[in-house]
Amino acid sequence: MRSLSWSGSDPNSDTLRFDLFFHGEGEKEWKPLVRGCRETYFAWDSTLMPDGRYRIRVTASDAPSNPPADTRTAEEVSPLFVVDNTPPRLEATARKEGAGSSVEVKVTDNFSPIRTLEYSLDALRWTAAAPVDGIADSLTEQYRISVDRLPVGEHTILLKATDAEGNVGTEKVVLAGG
Repeated sequence: MRSLSWSGSDPNSDTLRFDLFFHGEGEKEWKPLVRGCRETYFAWDSTLMPDGRYRIRVTASDAPSNPPADTRTAEEVSPLFVVDNTPPRLEATARKEGAGSSVEVKVTDNFSPIRTLEYSLDALRWTAAAPVDGIADSLTEQYRISVDRLPVGEHTILLKATDAEGNVGTEKVVLAGG
């Protein structure tokens, strides 16, 4: 869900109605989001919008209190904001290293910076992994997870990446122990 709030007033206390429009970055035309809103707050389900960068335009009108010739309007445009409903993508590769193994993980998102990568060995406790560059702040992050002395047999590393919008992507890697 996304929400937008604004304030509006009329110098002679006329009743105001608000129309909201949106457009994506690089688009020319404004598309209606809602018309005739009585409140100065609106919430909508942004999962119905494709991922991208958008702006909202709020147009206020005192038409309910005036004849058409005397109607006044004003408008305000929001800053650019991101709609990102797509989870991060994970690419993982396992390597045997002596008595242990390592997992190289590349996490990518189109719109929101990567915030966390966590892993779980054999579905036990989750552990946070640090990116190779030391800080999770980019659309692409690299991680290296070392796993020492695995018991003989098959083991699974579960991976869970979260972007700044809270979208979660998952992956798994199977390792051989022993």
